[in-house]
Amino acid sequence: MFFMKIRINGFGRIAKLVLRISRERKDIEINHINEIRGDSFTSSHTHSYLILAYSDNEKVSLKVGYYYMAKAARRLFGTLLSGLLFMLGKNATIGMRDCL
Repeated sequence: MFFMKIRINGFGRIAKLVLRISRERKDIEINHINEIRGDSFTSSHTHSYLILAYSDNEKVSLKVGYYYMAKAARRLFGTLLSGLLFMLGKNATIGMRDCL
């Protein structure tokens, strides 16, 4: 039997279709996904998509949702805290230094 290893460059519509096909066929293996245009948000969403696509556990989507909710709460807390430190500085230079 012929076995095919595939590397995907980019994670758009076609890559997702190839990934779905590879899940149904046992002779195809995806061993690398490269997202060249992506930032940290793109790679995070790609990672979540792969977890949900390859997981058989029904509670995984709930855990991924909690992960994103906690991440958003940390960003909100960091933004509020840095704004407070900026406002408490005696002038803009000191406030910016404390904020960073």
